[in-house]
Amino acid sequence: MLAPGVLAELKGTNLTAQGVGGEEKDEELVRQLRGTWEGKEAAVRRVVLAWNRFPLRTLQVEGKFSRSPGPRYFASAAFEGAPVEWVELSFVPDRSPKTKREPHFGPVGPLMMDTLPPWFGEKEAGLKASGPSPEKAPAGNSRASDTAAAQKLSFGPVTNGLQAAVELTASNGVVRLGEPIAVRFHIRNASDHPIIVAGSAYRQGDQCILEDEQGHRVEVSLSEREIITFTQRLLLGPGEVMVFESGGVSFQSGNEAKFSYLASYIAKAKPGRYTLRFRLHLPDAGPPDKPGPGDWQGDLETAPIVLDVNVPAPPAPAVKPATK
Repeated sequence: MLAPGVLAELKGTNLTAQGVGGEEKDEELVRQLRGTWEGKEAAVRRVVLAWNRFPLRTLQVEGKFSRSPGPRYFASAAFEGAPVEWVELSFVPDRSPKTKREPHFGPVGPLMMDTLPPWFGEKEAGLKASGPSPEKAPAGNSRASDTAAAQKLSFGPVTNGLQAAVELTASNGVVRLGEPIAVRFHIRNASDHPIIVAGSAYRQGDQCILEDEQGHRVEVSLSEREIITFTQRLLLGPGEVMVFESGGVSFQSGNEAKFSYLASYIAKAKPGRYTLRFRLHLPDAGPPDKPGPGDWQGDLETAPIVLDVNVPAPPAPAVKPATK
């Protein structure tokens, strides 16, 4: 289903609200665009043919969301032999009268394609297919760059062809009480065949296993953030890596409520050395959508990481006012 903005472009007009269908000022135009108009069938057929012009190689859901000028969701796609290496796809919810509902957390109802192919309308002779460029990966959206970054990580045991690693990033490179640690999970295909990996683009609720120097388990509580996320799914070739964002970790002493908005895992601890690892359930940690056909299902455990937790940073000294 094409979004009103795309239909308007095909018809040779535009939405005054610059975007999402259903805006009051564009309701009459949107109603016309959804109806039958001269040339619509042929124009839609051209769009379908354009999207099918090059074989789809990769489709990946992006873990980002926009509210302006209306709710918008994103994915990225790579097409074999296309004139551009990666195409950002955007989708908007169907906000026609029959699908309007009360405010809801996340998309409700069907999503509509709000993107035309970059090569739409270009002549065959003017197209130049893109060749592989392994030395330069698309910024922020390349399994090649994810795989290269993962070389420095320690992965856990292989389970049915996959293994996981956790990447921790502390502020200024130092782990301190009360300060959040950013968490990302890397899933690597350690087999000799492709595997479909799926899960929430932003994970929460995985099992966080923390032990002190004596090997005793340390209590870790879950404080889930209210965040919009959706499923990302990728066909991983042998050796390729997929990255999932996650809620962070925070070490707290006593009962103070210094819960950072970045932290989903809160550990009551004191300064010292700890070992941290995670156990992930794919496709999802919480109640998942129905797994897709062929999705890998099971548990993965990351390799343990040793952390030295330090006392909180001392407050900055007060600046004395200048005196004459």
